[in-house]
Amino acid sequence: MSRRVRDAVHAAVFTPDATGPRPSDDATGTADGTEVASTAARLSTLLRRSRATALSTAEAALMTEWLDRLSNAS
Repeated sequence: MSRRVRDAVHAAVFTPDATGPRPSDDATGTADGTEVASTAARLSTLLRRSRATALSTAEAALMTEWLDRLSNAS
């Protein structure tokens, strides 16, 4: 996975939203399932296409499994 993708994921996950909930957020402040699934699918595709060695084989497999679960969640 490229450093740019990794940094973007970290920024999205670890940085609180300074402007408050987005319009697509529900009352609990979490993004709707379609947005999460779509983003997870895109990240999974990028991970599979990446030839970078920043992640070990086991790390890449775990990340791929997590992203697949998110992208296929109902």
